[in-house]
Amino acid sequence: MTFAEIKEMQKQFAEMARSKKEMETKEKMNSFIFSEANPTGKIAKKSSDKFIAFASKLSDNLAAEFFEILNPSNFQTVEL
Repeated sequence: MTFAEIKEMQKQFAEMARSKKEMETKEKMNSFIFSEANPTGKIAKKSSDKFIAFASKLSDNLAAEFFEILNPSNFQTVEL
């Protein structure tokens, strides 16, 4: 196996790992996205891709903190 082949395999592995993390993040994010099926969601559907892209770049510890901040128990509805 050549050095170039090893580098290509590393690149492919990194891409697979990134895709896996993005899919996992998307699954976690679904409970926070507002929709008819999820009226308690706090994130607008049109903004969800930005949140997913951001959260999937975070380390595991920071991602855990980020999702804790998004937890619905941290929000309350205010009647005006």
